Amino acid sequence: TRITEPYLNQTILSAIQDDAFFQVKDGYLNANLAVAVTATELSDYLTNLANRSQDYNFCLKIAETLKTDNLTKAAKTTLDVERILWPAKIIDADIPTIIIPIQPKWAKELFDEYLANQCLFRSESDLALKRELVYYRSHRGNGGLKPGVVGRIIWYVSYNKNYCGTGHVRACSRLDEVVVNKPKNLHQQFRRLGVYELEDLMKLTKNDANKKLMALRFSDTELFKNPIDLAEIKEILGKPVTLQSPLRIDKEQFTMIYREGTQNQ
Repeated sequence: TRITEPYLNQTILSAIQDDAFFQVKDGYLNANLAVAVTATELSDYLTNLANRSQDYNFCLKIAETLKTDNLTKAAKTTLDVERILWPAKIIDADIPTIIIPIQPKWAKELFDEYLANQCLFRSESDLALKRELVYYRSHRGNGGLKPGVVGRIIWYVSYNKNYCGTGHVRACSRLDEVVVNKPKNLHQQFRRLGVYELEDLMKLTKNDANKKLMALRFSDTELFKNPIDLAEIKEILGKPVTLQSPLRIDKEQFTMIYREGTQNQ
C-alpha cells in the first residue's frame, strides 16, 4: 500500500506510522505481504523485494532480523514482524495460537462484515475502521490464555441457525494482550476499543460485580476467504473437538488452517 498525499496532518502521520508505513521518496509505503512462509523464506523474499526497488530498502533490516539465531522461538519479535508485514505469517515461529469460540452476535459486532450484513438493523460502527478491539470471556477453561500471553487467535464462530456461515472458523487475529479483572475495571480500561457496555460484561458474570472476567485485546483481523467447518477442523487437528472453549493448537495445525482459510479457490 502506498500513500502519496503530500500534505498529511500530524494525527494521520502518527496513525499511518503506527500501521507500519515507512517514509519513502514519494510518500509512505507499507509492504502488506499476503504470504505464509518460514522465517528464512520471508527473509529471502524481502531481500529480493528490496533488490528490485529502492523504495523497499526498509525491508532489508527486517530481512536481517529474520535471520537471527533462534528468532522463531521469540514470539514477541516474530509477532512484531507479522504486524509490520501484515497479513504475512511466519509459519515456523513458536507463536501461541488459540482457537477461540465466539457467538455470532459478537463476531458481527467485532470483525465479521459478512455476518453483519445479514442483519436488518446493522450496527452503526464501521468494522473496516476497527483495527484494534477487545473481546471478553470467562477466565476459566482458557486453553492457556493468561496475562502475559501474546499470539494469534483463530476465531470459530459458533453455530446459530439464525445466521448463515456459522459453525465455521472464519478469521484470524493477532492477540496483543490478556487482562483478567472485575467487569467494571475492564470496562473502564477498554471501553474505547469495544462495542460492549458494562451491562454486557455483567451478564457474563451473572451480575456478580466481584467475579473476574478475561479481556482479550486483539488487532489486525483477517477474514478467511474460505471459512472452515467443524468437520474439517477435526480432521486437521486429528481428534474430536467441540470448540466450546479455547483450544491451543501447534504451528503445523495453524499453518494448515490458515492456508485453507486464505487460499484462492
